[in-house]
Formats: sequence, structure tokens, C-alpha cells
Amino acid sequence: MINNMKPTILYVEDEDGIRKGLSRFLDYYSSKLYVAVDGKDGLEKYKEFLPDIVISDIKMPVMNGIDMVKEIKKIDRTQHIIFTTAHNESKYFLEVIEMQVDGYILKPVDYDKLEYKIDRINELIKEKNELKMYQNNLEKRVEEEILKNKEREEMLFHQSKLAQMGEMLNMIAHQWRQPLSAISSSAINIELKQQLGTLKDSDIDNMSQFIQNTTLELSKIINDFMDFNKPSNNQEIILNEILIKVSQIISSQLISKDINLNINIDDNIKVFHNITHIEHILLNIIINARDAFENVDISNKSINIYTTQNDKHITLNIEDNAGGIADNIIHRIFEPYFTTKEEGKGTGIGLYMSKKMFESIGNSKINVETKDNHTIFMLEFNKI
Repeated sequence: MINNMKPTILYVEDEDGIRKGLSRFLDYYSSKLYVAVDGKDGLEKYKEFLPDIVISDIKMPVMNGIDMVKEIKKIDRTQHIIFTTAHNESKYFLEVIEMQVDGYILKPVDYDKLEYKIDRINELIKEKNELKMYQNNLEKRVEEEILKNKEREEMLFHQSKLAQMGEMLNMIAHQWRQPLSAISSSAINIELKQQLGTLKDSDIDNMSQFIQNTTLELSKIINDFMDFNKPSNNQEIILNEILIKVSQIISSQLISKDINLNINIDDNIKVFHNITHIEHILLNIIINARDAFENVDISNKSINIYTTQNDKHITLNIEDNAGGIADNIIHRIFEPYFTTKEEGKGTGIGLYMSKKMFESIGNSKINVETKDNHTIFMLEFNKI
């Protein structure tokens, strides 16, 4: 044998003397030899043992070898078959060729020729097993890489959520600062008037009402932020409603930095996506635009949000005039951990996760370009 891995063999022969003689030879060249006395017996043993090689006579009682092999090929069309026969007739050759068997040996069997056939088949089996092992290992590695990527994506998403939570807390603090200051001033005013003996019942009523109204305003801010973070399913979305919600979250910060947020969108424009995803993506892009203005000395800082559309798509554009993104880095801004911000001021995962979230639904696409010192983020939705 060419290699040490011997095949399992099913030998089918109806003539007792030939069967016993060739069985001794085949027993040496197989790891396990199964013997059958006719085609029916051979088919049953094949189904039970699924051997690597079937060696069979053609003309046999009950079921002949050709009919048996036709049934075997229905089970496994790649099954290795060698025919042995005393009949040198062209009709057998034609049928054998059509069944794509591995060999056709005339009786009396030439043992050297049979050994060669078995060796060649065994080499093919070995190569097939090696290929299967390689494929299994490759599939295992692919599964492992998919799992690693999934874990990595989950980690990045968690980091992105933490980064955005930090931004949200900063916004809450910013929006709470003025109302809390007003409540503190009212409390000091009441205490001062009491000490001076000028406190009136109407003063208490007015300041109490003012504190209650301001407290309700603070509560509303908390509710807005809690609603903003509620998970949602994919659904039809009215774009303008989402943008109004996002603008309420970040407007005070933009105003404090003299940045104008201009939203020009038709009230009736609808898209299909995930509300929570869109809210976080828009907030992330607007925050990036806000930060881009930090070192820009212009008088008309603005973020303009508008839509464009064609027959197939609606595109939501978020455009700022903070100077644009340099040509040598614009192709990298959606890469994980890539950031143009100073160390400690950016994680480089916000835009990466925005792209992943946005493009996971309905063939949506997100792109960016710089034009005339303006940065334009384009969120493309399929029309519904």
C-alpha cells in the first residue's frame, strides 16, 4: 500500500470459490472487509457499514452488480466502485462508464492491477479526508473569528454607549445649571427678606410657584433623556420628530457656543429604521460638529440639517461649516479608535458604531464628504 491508512472494503461476489480466494487478498489490503453474496445482500451491507470502496461482480442472482451500484450512487454519488467480471461485453463497459466507476477488471482478477486500483482510490480518499479536515479546521477558525468579532463589536458598542452616556450627563448638567441657580437664588431671596422682616405672603406664593415650575422643568429634562435612551424596534419614523427630540437634548450646549442649529425638513418625510439608533447617530454627528468648532474663529457657526431625495432614496444631510475634514484622513473616520480629537477627549468609536448601527438595517448607507470647507454627513435611507 502507498500509505498506512487502509480503506474499508465491501466485496460482493456470488461464486463461492472466487469469493473466498479474493477475500483473503482483500482482507490484507483493507482495515475492515465486509463480504456479500449478491447485489441485494451487498446493498444492505453497504447501507449498514458505508465502506470506502465497493468491489463487485456484475452478473449475480437476486440483484446484479450494476443495479446494486445504481442504488448505491443514489446514496453517495462519489462512492468508489471497482467492478470485476468474466464478461468482456461492450454494453457493460458503456453502463460502467456512465456510472463513473473507478475500475473495471476482468476475471481472473489480476491482483497487481487490483492492488494498484485500491492504492489509487486510497490516495484519493486520503486527499479527500485531508481536504475535509482542512475545511473543518477552516470553518472552526472562521467561527472563532466571527465570535471574536462579535465580542469585539459588543465591547466597542459598550464603549460607545459609555462615551455617549458621558456626553449625556454633561448635557444634563449643562441644562440643569441655570434652573438650579434660579432655585438657589429664590431660596436666598426668601431667606434675606425674612431676615429683613420684609417677607410677604405673596412673595412666598410667587417664589414657591416659581420653584415648583422650575422643578417640573428639571423633571422634564430627565424624562427627555430617559426617553432618548429607550430601546426601540425597526419601524416607520417621521424624521422631523426625531430631529426635534435630538435638538432639545443638545440645543443649550450649541447656544452656549454660539452655534446655530438649522433644521429644514418636511414634516411628512418618513423612513424605515430604528428610532434609538437614529437618535444616537444624529447626536453623535452633531456632537462631533460641535467639537469641530472649538478652534474655528468664525462668526456664523452653523449646523444645517436637510434632506435630498431621488426615485429610490431619501438622504438626510448634516452639514457644518467648521472647516471640513482633511483629505488624508477623511477615508479613516469610520475606523474604530481613529480620532482627530486631543487625547482624553475622544474614543474614536462613535462614528464607527454609528456606521455599524445605521447600515445594519434596510440597505441604509452613511457617507461623509468635505466640500467648500463644509463637512457633510449623508444618511441614505431606502424610500418606503
